[in-house]
Amino acid sequence: CFGDNDGAIDGSGFCPGGSDRETGAGSAEDDHGHGTHVSSIITSNGTTASVGVAPGADIVAVKELDNLNRFFFTSEVIAGLQWIIDNNTTGLNLGVDVINMSLGTNALFNSPCDNFNANTLAMANAINTLRGMGVTPVVASGNNGSGTQRPLPACVANTFSVGAVDAADVVADFSNSDATTDVFAPGTNVEDVTFIVASRMGGGT
Repeated sequence: CFGDNDGAIDGSGFCPGGSDRETGAGSAEDDHGHGTHVSSIITSNGTTASVGVAPGADIVAVKELDNLNRFFFTSEVIAGLQWIIDNNTTGLNLGVDVINMSLGTNALFNSPCDNFNANTLAMANAINTLRGMGVTPVVASGNNGSGTQRPLPACVANTFSVGAVDAADVVADFSNSDATTDVFAPGTNVEDVTFIVASRMGGGT
């Protein structure tokens, strides 16, 4: 867990134990529900919800978001990526092939944003390092309804960005997209038909 919320790595944050850094069992515990939902869409074995898109995959959970689904500093997201870089083939030998980042900044950028400022440059450097290691970062395009801009990290050139469409294959009105958005997937309700039923934090769907 990389959970700094006050600008200082001082032992106080939103990790499950109340710190800003935590490792080991329970350190990436979901206290919002979105992480559980996304993990189920990817890896569900069909016991509770429908079978996920990659039911044979394992999960390395890295907590970056608090109980309101927020992160406070881009540097914390980068620190999480750096932890994967440092431990993917050495140290913990994580063996991560794909990173799912269903998160983004409030600020929107034209794509590519790699050299826009220090934050985008640092994120792009981490993303590029991961791609060089054979790891694919899959990133949400964001929910601001922009047709020209996306948040960080989706605006970084080397990410694989995902937007949302409705049942008619039309970009959802909330979904960010631009000419460089890589792929779109079902992500909204149309005529009371729910596209995605996934496992829910605490049980059920």
